[in-house]
Amino acid sequence: MALFSADTTLREPFSLLVGKLLSEEGIKAEDVFFHALESEADAQMNYWVVRLLIERKAVDPLLAISQDAVGAAVKPLHAACLLHNIGALAALLDIKAYEASPLGKDYLAALRICQKQGFDQGAGLMMAHAKKLDFLDALLMTLQGLKPH
Repeated sequence: MALFSADTTLREPFSLLVGKLLSEEGIKAEDVFFHALESEADAQMNYWVVRLLIERKAVDPLLAISQDAVGAAVKPLHAACLLHNIGALAALLDIKAYEASPLGKDYLAALRICQKQGFDQGAGLMMAHAKKLDFLDALLMTLQGLKPH
């Protein structure tokens, strides 16, 4: 299973596109961000649009964008998992758009969403991200209800 690899040659064209949408077209950054989160379009496009909006500080990836049925905050990381949007998820992970670490509640909730939704590619990407940060063993222990050392 291929996880995700951002094509860096697409950064500049998407940077120009995002700039044009925001300045020339006058579209709100939040609207572009929501569209990229909800989009079923090319994963590379979703990746770069989400990443560039956050890097430009046009949107805050830690702010809740909605609430679930019980009133809990739904953050962009959660939305990307719910919507099986691998590009947006990869961008959010690459810029660490979650509170604390891969052991934090937002990250754990997003990973559980992937697992419950059958979004294996997303769960795999999140595990690979935790491994890259040397948190995989602790994450696996936490998921089993054990306290990491």
